[in-house]
Amino acid sequence: RNQKSPSSFILHPSSLFSVRTPTAVVTDLGTEFGVEVGAEGASGVQVFQGLVTVAAKSGDSTGEPRKLGAGEVVRVEPDAKGVARIVDATGMASGEPARFVRRMPRVDPHAYFKAVLADNPVAYWRLGETGGNGTTVYDSADAAGSPQQGAQNGVFKKTDSFAGLGYPGPRPLTYCGLEYNNKSTRFWGDHYPPKKIAYIDAGNPPALQITGQLTLEAWVYIEEYGGDYHSGVISKYCGRRQPHGDIDQRSYNLLITRDGKPGLFLSPDGAIGDVTSVVSTTVVPLNTWVHLAAVYVPGESMEIYINGALDAELTTGVPASIYNSTGNCWIGMQSAAQWHFNFTGRIDEAAVYDTALSGARIAAHYAAAVKMAATETENRKED
Repeated sequence: RNQKSPSSFILHPSSLFSVRTPTAVVTDLGTEFGVEVGAEGASGVQVFQGLVTVAAKSGDSTGEPRKLGAGEVVRVEPDAKGVARIVDATGMASGEPARFVRRMPRVDPHAYFKAVLADNPVAYWRLGETGGNGTTVYDSADAAGSPQQGAQNGVFKKTDSFAGLGYPGPRPLTYCGLEYNNKSTRFWGDHYPPKKIAYIDAGNPPALQITGQLTLEAWVYIEEYGGDYHSGVISKYCGRRQPHGDIDQRSYNLLITRDGKPGLFLSPDGAIGDVTSVVSTTVVPLNTWVHLAAVYVPGESMEIYINGALDAELTTGVPASIYNSTGNCWIGMQSAAQWHFNFTGRIDEAAVYDTALSGARIAAHYAAAVKMAATETENRKED
C-alpha cells in the first residue's frame, strides 16, 4: 500500500468471495485483481487474470453486475445525483502512469540445492530416487569439485515393505526453495518381530573418513520414535554386530534419541565408553518436516541446529578429533544393521561436510528452503 493514496490492495486466487466498497461490490470468480478506494468513495478495479463481476452500489441498492476479464479496468463513481455508475477506464488507464504494479513471487525451486552446494559438501544425497531394494542413491555433490573426491553414491537396502523410495519430501508451498515434486526416502525399522529394516549404505570412501571439522545435515519426517533405542539419521558409527558384541568402530552419528530429540554422538577412539554427545532438549514433532544440522569443531564445540536455529551446544569435554573407523556411512540407521537402530519415517537432502558450518550458513540453508518474496501490488497513484 502506498501511504499517499487512500486505500489499495490486491487479492489472489481463492474460492468465491466479494469485496464491498462504498460504491461497488466486486465478486471474485477465481482470479487475481486489484481494488482502489478513493477518499471520495469512488472505486477502481483492475483485473490481472481470470474474471470478476463488478456491480455499482448506491446505498442499499446494487445494480446489475458486469463481468471484467484480464486487462480490463473500471471505475465506479457517483454521478451528479449521487447514484453510482460504472465507467470503463481501460482506455484511460493506458495513457496514465501505472496505478497497480504486480509483483509476483520470486520462487527458485533449486534455492536449497544451491545453498548446500555453495558450502562444498563432501557428499549430498538428495534422496529423490525411485525404485526398490538395491537402487543406487546418487551423490549430487560430485560435480562441485574439490573436496568431493568423486561421487559418494549409496545403495538403498530394505527388508521391510513399509520402506521405499519416491515418497513426498518437503515441497512448496511451505518449502518454496525445493521442487514441487521433490521426493524423499522412507525408512522403517520394526521395533517388534519380525524385525525388518531399511537403510542406505554409502560405504567407507576416503571423503567420508572425517576426523576433524564436521557438519551433518538432513531433513527428517519422523513417523515413530525409536522405542528402546536411538535411531540413526546420518552415521558412521558401527558398534554392534549381530546378534551381540561390540566392534568399536564408532566415528560420528547424527541421530534421534528414543524420545524424539536430535543428538550428535562422536567417539575419539571408536569405543562406546569414550563417546561424547550433545542432545537437544527439544522433541521433534511427529509427521512434520524438520531441518536438522549437527556441527563439530575439534576441542571447542558440538552443536545441534533445528530449523536453522541453534538449539543445543556443548563446549566442555569436546574431543580433539574423531576416530577414523572402518565402518560404513549409513543413512537411516546407526550402530548396527539391526531393526532397533533404524529411523522410522522419511529423510531428505542428507549432506556431509568436512568443515564446521557457521550458524549463519545453516540459517541460510533453512531460509533458502522456506523463503519466498511476498506477492503484492503497489498503488502508484500520486496525490
